[in-house]
Amino acid sequence: MSPFLTTWTNHLESRRLTGKRMLLAVSGGIDSVVMADLAFRSKLDFGIGHCNFHLRGEASDGDAEFVRTLADRYGVPFFRADFHTEQDALDSGKSIHETAREQRYGWLEETRIANNFDLVATAHHLNDSIETALINFTRGTGIRGLLGVPETGNRLIRPLLWATREEIAAYAEETGLEYREDSSNDTDKYTRNKIRHKIIPVLKELNPGLEQTAARNFHHLSATASLYEWAVKELGSRYKSIRENTVVIDLAVSRDFPDFAGSLLYEWIREFGFLPNQASDVLNAGESGAVFKSPTHKMIRDRGQLLIEPLAQQQTADSYLITRETQLLDLPEGRLALRFPVPIPDQWPDHPDIAFFDADKLTFPLTLRRWQSGDFFHPLGMGGKRQKLQDFFSNRKLTLFDKERTWLLCSAAGEIAWVVGLRADERFKIGEATKAVLRAELNPKTA
Repeated sequence: MSPFLTTWTNHLESRRLTGKRMLLAVSGGIDSVVMADLAFRSKLDFGIGHCNFHLRGEASDGDAEFVRTLADRYGVPFFRADFHTEQDALDSGKSIHETAREQRYGWLEETRIANNFDLVATAHHLNDSIETALINFTRGTGIRGLLGVPETGNRLIRPLLWATREEIAAYAEETGLEYREDSSNDTDKYTRNKIRHKIIPVLKELNPGLEQTAARNFHHLSATASLYEWAVKELGSRYKSIRENTVVIDLAVSRDFPDFAGSLLYEWIREFGFLPNQASDVLNAGESGAVFKSPTHKMIRDRGQLLIEPLAQQQTADSYLITRETQLLDLPEGRLALRFPVPIPDQWPDHPDIAFFDADKLTFPLTLRRWQSGDFFHPLGMGGKRQKLQDFFSNRKLTLFDKERTWLLCSAAGEIAWVVGLRADERFKIGEATKAVLRAELNPKTA
């Protein structure tokens, strides 16, 4: 057995992945082709998913056909999605890269659910992680950004993060694997390529063992980041509290920890959209009544305390921002009560106004908003099938007034988790692996 294959197998066993059913994201490039070959040789239960973004004309179609043939050769299921990414990026105002990333991961997760795969696997490797860390360093993303590419996500794994680009190329040559070349990797137009072609070679001149050094650094930084996050959470339990929908921070923290109070405060307010300089400004304000705003929240310094409330509640009745601290929302139709975390119930309440969610599948802050044309979700109990809300409403014979009164609870990326009072979404349901539960209940106003 190839030493590279042996390391792959040992890695899977150490992560308890050998019995998992995986959907491999395969572009046709060398990294993902090697991942597919390793999965086949190690007798994993897997399928292959490919996204055609139609960014390179006939070459993109050639990639898709190549990957289909690869799946046929291995005798595994093949799934394909076609996107008009360039036009979609123009329509959304986002970059092509960001649009393609959202399309790719969104479709892979939908396909995973619909076809009963346990995990999605991508072929990111150690050099990708180094490049990501350098990109994040130049952008100032904080300690977590310096860890590079995370090994796991929500039902997502990256089983080649231990391998270098050179090791992957050597395995492909050793086994005679064919793969597709992407000409866009040769240009320095993109930041990642510029770092790969110009910065990394200089770093390797300084340290030929750059990859191994980076791997050790990632390990040490991960432990440091975990300790840092524990301290932020532990001190937050002492200085941060909630009064209904108002987050209250005791500014005695600046007296007790003068050397790093600004860093602590920023960690506590960042999820509300505030910037690092605003944390410093709050501590320097001195007087009560100082007001600070983020795109979503208002923050007031008041007699030794910091009070934070959502702007959305004050500005509009059409949408509300929900953080992990939100407990109650007063709506025109009633009051939405949120409890997190709660135990998994022994018996499920048979009531449409109560819903439970796997909190780890949700990304905060959540949004509560009205429905819009084009909305869709995956109704609970329909096996993960996607349905337009318009069709869902029509099947239930809702009037226009009923539709206008309907609220949607959405994860941060926009996925609908609950059509409030009607149906939850399959993607966020509680399962055997659930560790944290969010309970939501709408208490309608009585006449």
